Amino acid sequence: MELKVAKGYSGKFCNGIAMGLTQQSALKIAIAENRKPSFNPSLWTAVISNDKQLESIDENKIASLVASMVVNDCGDPLGLNSQTDVDEFASYFVSTREDSLSNQ
Repeated sequence: MELKVAKGYSGKFCNGIAMGLTQQSALKIAIAENRKPSFNPSLWTAVISNDKQLESIDENKIASLVASMVVNDCGDPLGLNSQTDVDEFASYFVSTREDSLSNQ
């Protein structure tokens, strides 16, 4: 389940980068668009079936998966290509998501 959630974030982030958005803007949009599982098409089946796995998602694992996917899928144009970059992006993701949640 975490993999599906992470793909939602990383896919939207990389699409934003491909459209020319800054990292900050792309990440804020990805977070806003994934605020609810119903906004992530890969989770629609789980949402419809009221899958209890959605309630037990490991947020730390999500951040790590998102960072790895971003570095693998669209990291080159951003200069992200090392494990250090993965770790730094994971921290950036967590802090940006926390800021987003606190500003609701």
